[in-house]
Amino acid sequence: MANTEDWIKEDFLALMLYYAASADMEVSESEVEVIVQKVGKSHYLKAKDTFNLLSDHEVIELIVELKERFYPGSDGKDQLDAHLKDIFQADGEIDQMERMIRMGLDHLF
Repeated sequence: MANTEDWIKEDFLALMLYYAASADMEVSESEVEVIVQKVGKSHYLKAKDTFNLLSDHEVIELIVELKERFYPGSDGKDQLDAHLKDIFQADGEIDQMERMIRMGLDHLF
C-alpha cells in the first residue's frame, strides 16, 4: 500500500478522479485536463504514479481509507459527487463502466 502520511486533500482527490476516469480503460485528454484544473499538475502526476503502482483493489481500499480524512461526512460525499460528475462528463459521454464505478463509489461512501 502507498504511504499517504504526507498526502493532502488534492492528492486524494486526484487519485479518486484518476480512478474514476480510468473506468473505461482509457484516461482521455479532456479527463486529464479536468483533473489538472481541479488539483494541479503535481497532484495529478502523484495520483497517476500511485494508481499505476497499485492494483485496482488497493486503489479502492486507499480511496475508502482516505475519504473520511479529506472529505468527511455527508458534506464530503456531496463534494465528491460533484467532482465525479465533472470527471464523468469531461469526455462528453458517460459510458456503462463509468456508471458502474460511480455506483460502486456511491456504495462505498
